[in-house]
Amino acid sequence: MQLGGLYRETQNFQAAVNTYDELGRLGEEEDRHARVLIVDAYSSAKDQPRALQAGKEAIAKYPKDPAIKARYALLLGETNQTDEAAKLLHAQLNGTASDRETYLNLAQTYEFARRFHDAEDSARAAEAVPGTPRDNEMVWYFLGSIYEHQKVFDKAETEFKKALAVNPKSSVVLNYYGYMLSELGIRLDEAQALVQRALAEEPYKLCARRWSVILTTPPCTCTWAIFTPSLAGRKWRRRNGKSRWRNGSACCPPTSSRIKWLKSKRRSASPGTALRKSPRPNP
Repeated sequence: MQLGGLYRETQNFQAAVNTYDELGRLGEEEDRHARVLIVDAYSSAKDQPRALQAGKEAIAKYPKDPAIKARYALLLGETNQTDEAAKLLHAQLNGTASDRETYLNLAQTYEFARRFHDAEDSARAAEAVPGTPRDNEMVWYFLGSIYEHQKVFDKAETEFKKALAVNPKSSVVLNYYGYMLSELGIRLDEAQALVQRALAEEPYKLCARRWSVILTTPPCTCTWAIFTPSLAGRKWRRRNGKSRWRNGSACCPPTSSRIKWLKSKRRSASPGTALRKSPRPNP
């Protein structure tokens, strides 16, 4: 299983699938787990047809397995089959502590579809499931993500702080919170400290997932430039060509040579420089 994870981190997805196939031959319990991992691997490879096929085969063989049903429902959500995914997840609610995870899966499914009101309602339902405050760490993290996507940053910050209050070492919360502050161009020293704490917890894991990169940008003394690989230079233009000093003043317009430098810097970034991904981290 660890070997398959290493293959996924290096984007050798077919080798990961082959490894999980071998795992599945060891017994029924291993086969159940391997089938979920195979769906994950194809989804990470953006091969949705194979992911859906693997999910259908897993459901057909183990129709009552909650982990398989949950992963298949999330996959349906990822492929814009929101109502079908929600129906499958609602059927798993049983009035026990496991409902917290089911409601979070529902919230993520609705967020894929940008149905933020439904996503928030589902996350609040997860929050209401009886348990300890620590049980709600991921609930508050996910609520923060929902609010951040709607640009309700004050509410997002409140939720991130609640999550950090129960787990100050949560790398995903620290990272997301720091990224949000840096994108807003505010409290940059605090944002940098949050990101550094996240990287101290999981430097290689964060890097391997190709999260967004925060870099110091020459030739001036700007603190950071925010550069998201999937957006290339477009993020700069959307931000009106502004990067920022530590005191928040604008500097350094994004010339074509500057954007080119950022691209080359991202390609050569060392472990510990990659930061953000989407709401719920893979196991």
